[in-house]
Amino acid sequence: MTPEQVRQIVGPLCSEERAAACAPALTETLVLADALTVTRAAALMAQVAWESGQLRFLTEDEEKGRAYEGRTSLGNTHLGDG
Repeated sequence: MTPEQVRQIVGPLCSEERAAACAPALTETLVLADALTVTRAAALMAQVAWESGQLRFLTEDEEKGRAYEGRTSLGNTHLGDG
């Protein structure tokens, strides 16, 4: 996946620099996740774009994650699931 393709897929808020930095890892992730059809690749990339704010946020706030610890209604049944 090229940086240009990354920006087209994840959205205009993704900088050219961030797209270039993330393109190799995103390409590898698609392969590792067996997202090799258009439908599967689109679903995975849509989730990545949404969860990362179009690749603007690459780490998650640990404090916010604690609010989800032990929430069995979310499927968080093991330590660290939150």
